[in-house]
Amino acid sequence: MFREGDSIAIREWPGQEWVVENVLVGGMGIVYICHERSSVGLGKMALKALRPDHVSLLGAKERFQQEAEDWINLGEHVNIVSAKFMVEVSHEPYIVLEYVEGGTLRTRMYAKPPMGLQKAVEFSLQICSAMQYAHSKPLTGGRKGLLHRDIKPENILIRSSDGCVKVTDFGLSRAVEGSSSVGQAGGTFQYMSPEQITAPVTVDRRSDVYSFGVTLYEMITGSVPYPELAVLGSKQPLPLNPTVPQDIASIILKCIQRDRNNRFPDFLQIKTSLENIQHFSSPQINGFKPPALNYPRNYVFVGEKEVARYVSVVIHKMRSFPEVIIRARGNQIGRAERVGNELRSRGMQLQFRRGFDNIEGREVSFIEIRARRSRLKPRRGSIKRKGTKWIGSIARTIRRLT
Repeated sequence: MFREGDSIAIREWPGQEWVVENVLVGGMGIVYICHERSSVGLGKMALKALRPDHVSLLGAKERFQQEAEDWINLGEHVNIVSAKFMVEVSHEPYIVLEYVEGGTLRTRMYAKPPMGLQKAVEFSLQICSAMQYAHSKPLTGGRKGLLHRDIKPENILIRSSDGCVKVTDFGLSRAVEGSSSVGQAGGTFQYMSPEQITAPVTVDRRSDVYSFGVTLYEMITGSVPYPELAVLGSKQPLPLNPTVPQDIASIILKCIQRDRNNRFPDFLQIKTSLENIQHFSSPQINGFKPPALNYPRNYVFVGEKEVARYVSVVIHKMRSFPEVIIRARGNQIGRAERVGNELRSRGMQLQFRRGFDNIEGREVSFIEIRARRSRLKPRRGSIKRKGTKWIGSIARTIRRLT
């Protein structure tokens, strides 16, 4: 695994030196934003590979290469991150991707001011264009269409220069199938259709329709319709805001039907329905002002307080959430990294993600550190809250950090 400032030697390009500018770690892959030191050739690019802890999974590398080749064969589309070709780095396969200057849909959802329903519809139309193209593109071996399998806000990029939506990570969730504790599914549970969780080999384009519906639902409400694996039960989805226009609500609810036969059959029909709303109901859409979305309760924002306090808060939240996300911007990023280092020393599993928030037209760097308790091995001792203070042997120990 490379770090910022490291040089990457690519076997296919001898003599060129690529320098890592940024490292983005996701649930299944890792992306290195690089530039060529001499500033000639490709300029900036993104190199994507499987995370080191997934490479050892049986068949993961072969599936990664197959899905990457399919992504490359999609060719060029304005709303799809272009996959150029495969290269080899330290005997591991990497995909060379188009570099998109901007942030994810997740970042835009929580930006101020709120994006509003009109912008959500505009973004959704671009996602539909990308997915309709991907689902209808002929592939090698006589196959037609590439499924995404992991549509979610983190896999949708928004270019900062013009607001163009770019869908990324096509099919790569299949590379780590077998690592999940539920069947052999690969993906993100909150966005996965019931059939993708229980019978992943049977999925078709309607599974992507479901994931898109969950994403649109979250754009408008700030939450997903089914928490974790509740989609496998019989409960109804969490209710939409009653002020959401009925036309858009009916589209969302049709996308997230448990029975795939009741969903839209393809993205062309979704796009047509959204265009009809945009053309004939624009006053209704423009009149809907969703409230500013708040980050979920499992987020911890790092500011000026001492590192020990943030470590204490994360440990406390671990009692209620399987994953806690530490977030910091600008000059607080270093403090957040120190929080992460202390959590790692306690046996927590961490994932780092860096990017930029758009704040009133100005890009501000941020870091998100996902801390999971699945491998938590706490040190001996206790920690509890008394009023506004944290007390106990662990609290006393971590106070010494600062």
